[in-house]
Amino acid sequence: MFSNISLVIGLILPNLLYTSATKLNTQQVKSARFGFFILGIITLSSRLFW
Repeated sequence: MFSNISLVIGLILPNLLYTSATKLNTQQVKSARFGFFILGIITLSSRLFW
């Protein structure tokens, strides 16, 4: 149950940040999305290993 909630948050939150960050320039948006992508992979792998 908790993993499903965190998965939904991990999927929705970057998209909300992306739509709000479209006002910024493209390089900042790309770096922000890349950072959140790496963060999501780290949290997902840590949940799998735990």
